[in-house]
Amino acid sequence: MRTITDEHGGSSKNYPFQIPPLKVGTIDSLMSLSDDLAKQDLFVEQTTKKIERSYVDLYKSEAQSEAKDEKVEVQVPELKVGDLNAVQFAQNFKWDPVRYPFKRATMKAMTDMIVKDSVKAENDLKNNVQAYNELRAAISAIEKRENGNLLVKSLSPYVKQDQVLETEHMASVFIVLRKNRVDDFLATYESCDDSIDEKDKKRLLGIPFDDGKEAAAVEALRKADMMVTSSVVPRSALKLTEDDEYALFRVVILRRNLNLFKFACRERRWVVRDYSPEDKSASALKEELKTMKAQKQQKWNFLMTWCQTNYGSILSGWLHLKAIRTYIESILRYGLPANFTAILVQPKKGAEKKLRNALHAEFSKSTSLFGGKQDKDATVEADIAGLGGVGDFYPYVYLTLDLDA
Repeated sequence: MRTITDEHGGSSKNYPFQIPPLKVGTIDSLMSLSDDLAKQDLFVEQTTKKIERSYVDLYKSEAQSEAKDEKVEVQVPELKVGDLNAVQFAQNFKWDPVRYPFKRATMKAMTDMIVKDSVKAENDLKNNVQAYNELRAAISAIEKRENGNLLVKSLSPYVKQDQVLETEHMASVFIVLRKNRVDDFLATYESCDDSIDEKDKKRLLGIPFDDGKEAAAVEALRKADMMVTSSVVPRSALKLTEDDEYALFRVVILRRNLNLFKFACRERRWVVRDYSPEDKSASALKEELKTMKAQKQQKWNFLMTWCQTNYGSILSGWLHLKAIRTYIESILRYGLPANFTAILVQPKKGAEKKLRNALHAEFSKSTSLFGGKQDKDATVEADIAGLGGVGDFYPYVYLTLDLDA
């Protein structure tokens, strides 16, 4: 192989890809396993790359969050298998007989083990990243709310308990409106529901209404003791605070007319904010945020360690799966006893076509699978058992190994 590439200007770097003698079984079992291996190979590859992408994304997002609004160039440490990165590990691949005991385990058993580990890793990654992202979103929501305006931030720091009137018949309502509309609000809030027509009043108060019986509807309201001049207790408006854009008021209303008053507020684009005495205080929110950030850091540290550990494990499994697949394809191509050499070929940039032609010129000299010799530069489209289905056929077993995330 080195002679071939040297003769063509060193078009690739070549590394021995050592595969031990694996337990073969029957040809039928090999063909069946070969068909499954193409899908399993892709799945384990995708799992390996998901781990790497998640690791890079998480590392960058944490670095960016620490820099806040500044854009930073993040140098992400490489994921490694031991002391080797992915390319170096592939270049120095050696079968792991402890983890994959080829002398007593069948190729299917070892393949099932690799796929099972990948399925577990994919599920664990998904669950851990989801938990981390949910916590990060919750923190972001709290920070956005607390750093926002009165439309979104907690009202707890601005409402004192003696300013809240809650009885069987009375309720406190908290309203946020633009500062340039405060004068209009103070002039109209006491009678803001006067303009609501009787039909809407009955609907909001839960009384049946007949369009053809307006007088009867009004009488029904009167009998229900709901014909009030206003829902609002006069002079109950109390300004609690303001920011650059908005002001916060408390008003006291008749509880039975709460829906009526909220409807009137919506009509005037006054925002009614929910408030409960059980809402967390500013200090409690600050403490909760501190705790959540600590939890987020713990989850991030765990995910970094998890990715570093599992990337090496799944990448190693993927390389062993490639080795098993190469072994099976070679037996299906060349028969038994197994007598072949596996080589990891790393083409130089722009030299792929030259290398492919050189390999074809060399290996097409031998008898092809079809009992004859192939023409120069020929590729045969065929559905060949054990070769992964329809695709380009070369006079040698060929599998790709793409280590880019």
